[in-house]
Amino acid sequence: MAVAVATIPKQRRSVAFAEEPSSPPPRLSESELLHRMTQNHESMVRGRALANSETIAPFAEECQKRLESLHGWESHGIDFKQEATEEVKVEERFLLPTSSSQFPVTVLDGVLRKEMCETFISIHEKVGFARPPSLLVHLAEKNKLEEEDEENVLLKLAYEQAKNTSELVQIESVDFADYLWKKLEHFLPDEHRHIGNFTSGVYEKCGIVPVFRFMRYQKDQGFKPHKDPERAYAEYPLRSSAAAAHGESGIYKSFFTIALYLNDPAEFEGGKLNFVQIHVNDVGDKTYESQATVNPAVGRCVLFAHNELHEGGGVQSGTKYMCQCDVLYKRVRALP
Repeated sequence: MAVAVATIPKQRRSVAFAEEPSSPPPRLSESELLHRMTQNHESMVRGRALANSETIAPFAEECQKRLESLHGWESHGIDFKQEATEEVKVEERFLLPTSSSQFPVTVLDGVLRKEMCETFISIHEKVGFARPPSLLVHLAEKNKLEEEDEENVLLKLAYEQAKNTSELVQIESVDFADYLWKKLEHFLPDEHRHIGNFTSGVYEKCGIVPVFRFMRYQKDQGFKPHKDPERAYAEYPLRSSAAAAHGESGIYKSFFTIALYLNDPAEFEGGKLNFVQIHVNDVGDKTYESQATVNPAVGRCVLFAHNELHEGGGVQSGTKYMCQCDVLYKRVRALP
């Protein structure tokens, strides 16, 4: 019996010929690079503002209106000019063993007086703490969210919010920003070298972002391990003497966090600030190991780099009050 044997047609062999090497693209001048960088930065800032306009911005505006209906902080005895005379003491400074930053965690006492802290708590309870609208849900509904993207600043903000189960009152105040700047400026580095996707450069400190997130943590509320996102502006957000020194427009970013504690830790259990290190096993499970812990105290301030992995420990009982804001820097030149 004859057996048919299939024949496989020969495949044509492709031959790759060497091409003439193309000349490298012309190198951009510093002014051209800065122009392109500024355009990208402004586009990113506009995108974030658009997302915030449908989530956190209306929430913050309502908080501001309710505070104004109570005649503001000043009518309740807060005088930033008088308070600025208080002495600040360094309680502790330490560099985390796994830190990628050369800036040590700095713990300061005496930044806020007890009376100021009590007033903040009292008036913000009247304003009303609440959960802000979810930026994470907003991005998902707009089909802008597929997975966690560590390079996407807007997603960083969304994931930060999702990990935080506290209730919030968000207030904008140039006076409070100026007050804190006078107390904290010399504890912060004059310059910061940033390597980023399109905003690399040397940045110079110029103030505190005048947006204050007052948070209330009650039983079973906390802030899971996270890194703080950078806040970005295309214009200097403070309308004060510092604005004239640094200019209105430019590339502004925050790199350091200010955490302020408002009430006595005897009033709650848990709620400590823990700096942690992440461990991932072979199957992808994550565990966190504590590197250092800072205990809350009335009027205490903790300064640290945004990229330090940390958590606000869960509150087991009682209520913890705190405030968080950010230190602003302006890009002044290219990296050497």
